[in-house]
Amino acid sequence: MKLIYNIFICIAFFLPKGFSSNNSQKQIEDDISACLSKIEKANGVLQYDSMFYYAKKGYVLTIKTPNRTFLPYYYFYASQYCSHYRNYKKAILLAKEGLKNALRTKNYLLYERISYLLALIYSEMGDKKAAINQIFINIRPSTTFSKSPITSAANFQYLANFYFQVNEDSLWAYYIEKAVNLREKYKVKRSPIGKETDAGIQLFLNLYKHNTKATIYYLNKIKKIHKHYKLPNDNYFLNFIAVLNIAVRFNEESLIPVLLTMVDTQEFIDNATPVHLAEYYHHLAAFYVYKKKFKLARFYFNKCIDKRQLLVAITPLVIETEIKILEYEGRYREATILYKEARKIASNQTEKLKEVELATLERRLADDYQDLKLASVQQKVKIEQLENKQKKEQLKSANNKILLISSILVILLIAVVMYWFLVLKLRKQAKSLALLIENKDRLFSMIGHDLRGPIVSILSLSSHSQTNDSNFTENQEKYLKNLLFTVDNILQWSLSQQEKLTPNTIDISIVDIIEEVLEELEAFIHLSYINIKTSCDILNPVVKFDEYHLKIIVRNIVHNAIKYTPSGGNVFISITQTDSITLSIQDTGKGMGGQIQNPNARSTKIGLEIVQKLVSLNKATLRIESKPNEGTLASIVFN
Repeated sequence: MKLIYNIFICIAFFLPKGFSSNNSQKQIEDDISACLSKIEKANGVLQYDSMFYYAKKGYVLTIKTPNRTFLPYYYFYASQYCSHYRNYKKAILLAKEGLKNALRTKNYLLYERISYLLALIYSEMGDKKAAINQIFINIRPSTTFSKSPITSAANFQYLANFYFQVNEDSLWAYYIEKAVNLREKYKVKRSPIGKETDAGIQLFLNLYKHNTKATIYYLNKIKKIHKHYKLPNDNYFLNFIAVLNIAVRFNEESLIPVLLTMVDTQEFIDNATPVHLAEYYHHLAAFYVYKKKFKLARFYFNKCIDKRQLLVAITPLVIETEIKILEYEGRYREATILYKEARKIASNQTEKLKEVELATLERRLADDYQDLKLASVQQKVKIEQLENKQKKEQLKSANNKILLISSILVILLIAVVMYWFLVLKLRKQAKSLALLIENKDRLFSMIGHDLRGPIVSILSLSSHSQTNDSNFTENQEKYLKNLLFTVDNILQWSLSQQEKLTPNTIDISIVDIIEEVLEELEAFIHLSYINIKTSCDILNPVVKFDEYHLKIIVRNIVHNAIKYTPSGGNVFISITQTDSITLSIQDTGKGMGGQIQNPNARSTKIGLEIVQKLVSLNKATLRIESKPNEGTLASIVFN
């Protein structure tokens, strides 16, 4: 084998000189890709020599370029090649080098494949402890990369095979199912040999579950895959022997005739390895023991006696078969010796299992401790990040609050300043308005005071001049009296605005006031063609009132009644007493709100306001009732 290995190295070293006429970088990379494709193809059909040849060729091409992505592939396939030819030490060294290069080039998928290969190499060396440790390293979750479902399934399958060898059937079924489910979940693409192996695993599981129908289904599927892809017999024979072994182990000997249809018996005997042949004869012997055909069982068991040492392990099943044959033959002493041997083998297997389990537990505890330390560091980092984030958020929140408070203060300051300016402006305007009102009231007071004197003088002269001067007509006297009436109103309104009205209350006759007013308005009444009708139910009615104020009140009400009554209308003036003395003045005009009916009248719009002010000032009550087109009734109730 070593000679073949050296020949391949020499061929691979010298061939690349003429391998490509174009030494450009791109051409070399294309050649490497072609090598990789051929390697994968050779690996799929287990052609190890061809696989190593192209791996070495790709390696020689790779060292000519700065790109090292092919190196982990070289170490992976070279390790497989050495393992196949049982050069395990070199295979382990190459696998470990491949792991380093896979990590260096970040080829994590290949890293997992190399890790699984390393476990297989330990297993083939017989170092089960190292193999199981490596498997548990492989299936442990990684913080660097996510695990591939392909290699994870392969690792679970290896664990299943291990537990099968130590008779832990439930753990075998558990890990086998995990491998199958993982492939089905991720729809893992499998090579033809992989498909054949998967069908075999399903066959094993259904034998374990005693599902005959499914067992036959997968048996036929294995045949179809093998025939369709024209696969080599090695793997097929291995599946065949494994199926027979499991059938015997799980007490399904009745299916052995059906399982034997997997292969042509003569072809299998001619081409099978001595190991497979020994196992085949043993399973036939076990089958005939099950059928209680002990002579045939002895015949086939004798055929495997010479090859017994070639069996991978002398399992209790082999010994159990021989014990049953010896018991049938009456050789009880030899059967007892074998029984003790079987117990010893079972005990050794149990011890090995415990040893492996203890080593596995130690490894897992160490891994858990490392995981705990890593998780603790990660937790601290996470806490620090959260604290920093919280501090930043608090700082940001504080800045936002400061900004908000500052904005509110600025807005409030602006509002206060604006309010202050507005107050100053309003105060200034109020002062200006007060000054204007004061000037207006003063002006009206001056006008009323200064005009009243000359008008009274003119009226005095008019009464004297009527006898001497015929040009001074009644109309002129009327206009003067109206003017005096208006001036009196203005004067009283001006005094009321200045709040300078103070009543001089005395006992006064209402009848006298009415007569004076009617006398003053005589000309106006005459020109308006209004009929004035008076009535008094009281003898000499006297009230406490300001004489001048009462005169202005009566004059304004009578004047308004004449003003809003059409020509030919009536104005009724009456004095009555129930609880209090009441002066009533009623017209037959259009009512309040109507148009002025007398063309000789003018409105100053201040008469009613003065009347209300003077009545209230003298502690009397004014009542006004008005209906459209029926007239207005004004009543003064003296308290």
